[in-house]
Amino acid sequence: MPGVYRSWKADRWFPSSKQCAQCDRLNHSLAPADREWTCTGCGTIHDRDDDAAANLRRGLLAERTTTST
Repeated sequence: MPGVYRSWKADRWFPSSKQCAQCDRLNHSLAPADREWTCTGCGTIHDRDDDAAANLRRGLLAERTTTST
């Protein structure tokens, strides 16, 4: 329904900014001050905030797909 929104809360430890939105590889060495990083798996250059937003969106869509009737 248009105009109806459902909220979603990611798990506290969801790696939204440390996970490559292209290949899902985790960057465990990413420091809070790192604003850009390059994935060692696929070479994609990420803006930390944009990557986190993409991963959170995928998490929401994945949950909605698995919980829909």
